Amino acid sequence: MRKLLIITLIALLAGSFVMASDTRVTTMGGVNNIVKDDANIWLYPSTINQYPGLFSTEIMTGNQWMAGANLGFNEDNPWVLGAYFSKLEYSHSIFDAYGSGTNADNRLNLIYGRNFNDMPFGFSLSYFKTGSKVENDVIIGNNERALTKFGLGFGLSPMEGKLDLLLEFTTTSWTDKAYNLTEDAVLDMTKPSGNTEISFLFRYWMDPMGKCMLVPHGGLHLDKQGLELYSDGVLTNTYTNKETRFELGLGMNYEAKEDVLVVTDFGFMIESTSYKNEPEGASAIESKMNTKTIPFFKIGIDAKVFKWMDFRAGVSNDWEGYTSEPSDVMKNSSSTASTMTYLGAGFHWGDFEIDASVNPSFLNNGPDFITGTSTPGWANMVSVLYWFD
Repeated sequence: MRKLLIITLIALLAGSFVMASDTRVTTMGGVNNIVKDDANIWLYPSTINQYPGLFSTEIMTGNQWMAGANLGFNEDNPWVLGAYFSKLEYSHSIFDAYGSGTNADNRLNLIYGRNFNDMPFGFSLSYFKTGSKVENDVIIGNNERALTKFGLGFGLSPMEGKLDLLLEFTTTSWTDKAYNLTEDAVLDMTKPSGNTEISFLFRYWMDPMGKCMLVPHGGLHLDKQGLELYSDGVLTNTYTNKETRFELGLGMNYEAKEDVLVVTDFGFMIESTSYKNEPEGASAIESKMNTKTIPFFKIGIDAKVFKWMDFRAGVSNDWEGYTSEPSDVMKNSSSTASTMTYLGAGFHWGDFEIDASVNPSFLNNGPDFITGTSTPGWANMVSVLYWFD
């Protein structure tokens, strides 16, 4: 059964290339990693081989922010190319805090897939860039500023497609130069220092057990972002942020009855971050923070109501514990439980489909032309797609 499509803003669960997730799997509780859906291409590029012939566009609160298509080629030895363009922007937190800062525009997102010896393979590319330069004969006021982010993802689906894998690499660089009065020259104000991310994801589709199918899954994300700060052309400070995130879970697809899918997910996530300031000629200043989500729960449903409409809803619940060490002599800890609820609907007429994340207040208040109550739009997120193959 063809499933519906993509939305939600930037999500970095698997690294920086993961830029969207389908409204359908989002409204089922954020379960893109444990439900087979064409939105899986943003997590596992090799899955694009299952979804050729698709055009989709994404809307968030009236803003049509992304559009693209999966195109299938060569019937004898088929391959698929997905090309997507969006209005998303990327900003770098350290560059914004200590450098001149700028937002990089999303220029291109490509996903390529084909089978090698009956093994689905996929390759993804994401590219963000923006820049400006002032260059006059009178050097005063000259400057140069640019920010670039580039991501490559490699995916495989071995074991007859039962195992999906992702390995992704992302790099960020920038230029930050301005006129310096002391030196009477255009000098570096900041430089990037080791800005790299590495992500690994996996999921495994176990053999069905009656109406149930279990989906073990996990991931590891390593992130290092750094900046060198200069004064009059001399290095004064180096700032470094590091993050390590590990997640392991067990999802389940339960076919409650025909055209009714119930999904659950259970697991844990551990995240550690550190922030270091290393002044030249002085002792380093470091702070740390650890976050443990033990456990997390998700449950959602996708049920056919009419031939042309599906009902969807979901909930996620995280038990979170925080430990922070702002300095060597201080340690703070706290714990919370956060719950997110979702409501959605899917509409389909032949090859044309619409997914929506429904605004609950619309159900309470109704249309304002009937009740007189000012109500936000009936849907927060909308995915519109057409299957042409």
